[in-house]
Amino acid sequence: MLSEQTPLRTRAYVISSRRRLFDLGLRELWHHRELVYFFVWRDIKLRYKQTVIGAAWAVIQPLVLMVAFSLVLGKSPKLAPPAGIPRPIFYFSALLPWSYFADALQASTSSVVGSQSMVTKVYFPRITLPLAGTMPPLLEFVISFGVLVALMLGFHVPFTWRLVLIPPLVIVAVLTAFGAGAWLSAMYAVYRDIGQAIPFVIQVLLFTSPVVLRADRVPQWFRPYYGINPMTGVIEGIRWCVTGYGRFPFDLMPTGLAFCAFLVVGGVLFFTRMEDLIIDVV
Repeated sequence: MLSEQTPLRTRAYVISSRRRLFDLGLRELWHHRELVYFFVWRDIKLRYKQTVIGAAWAVIQPLVLMVAFSLVLGKSPKLAPPAGIPRPIFYFSALLPWSYFADALQASTSSVVGSQSMVTKVYFPRITLPLAGTMPPLLEFVISFGVLVALMLGFHVPFTWRLVLIPPLVIVAVLTAFGAGAWLSAMYAVYRDIGQAIPFVIQVLLFTSPVVLRADRVPQWFRPYYGINPMTGVIEGIRWCVTGYGRFPFDLMPTGLAFCAFLVVGGVLFFTRMEDLIIDVV
C-alpha cells in the first residue's frame, strides 16, 4: 500500500505527427509490443468463435486443393511432379506457405477497416494492426504442417537436415505478408475497391506461383525476374526442404529478398504517412 508521502511516478506522452522522413516508429512499436499480442489473441478467438470444427478449417483448404491439383494438374506432363516425388507431397508442401500468405495478406489488409471503431477513438500505433493480422494464420500453418509430417510418413519421404531451413523461409513469408499488408491496409481504408481486388489478385498469384507452375520449367534467364515475388523463393525453397528435388533456389532469393525489404520498409513509411488521413476517412 502506498503511503501519503510516496510520490506517484507518471509518464507523459506527447502525441504528434512524425516529421522525419525515414522514421519507422520502431521504438514506439516496441513499447506497444504487448498490444500486438492482445490483437493476435483477439483475432484467434474471433476466428474460431462459433465454429463447429474450429481449427480443422486450417487443414481442409490445403487438403482439398492438394487433391484437386493431384487429380487435374498431375496428369499434365509440364505441370506434373518430377518422377519419384508423390503428388500429394509435391503439391501440399507448396500449398502450405501459399495458404499462409493468402490468409495473412487478407487479414492484414482488412485489419484497419475491421478495427475502425477502435482506430477513431483510442490512440495506439496503428501499424500494430496489419502486423497482428499476419500472426493468427501462423497457427494454422503449424497445424497444417502436422498433416504434412503425416503425409511424409505415409509416403516414406525421409526427414533430413533440410527441414531446419523452413523457419527462416516462413519468416520471409511473414515479412512479405506484413509489408504488402501495410501498403494495402492503408489504401483499403481510403479506397474500398482494394477489398474487392485482393481475392482476384491472390488467385492470379496462385496460378503464376510455383504452386502450379513448376519453377524448373521457367527459362533460366527469366528466373531472377520470376523471383521478384518473394513467395516464389519461399514456396520453391520449402518444397526443396521437404522433397529434396533439385537444388535450393538461390537464384530466386536475391530479387525476392530485395523486394521483401522494399515492401516492409516502404509499407511502414507509407502507412505512417497515411495514418492521419486514415483516422479521418476510415
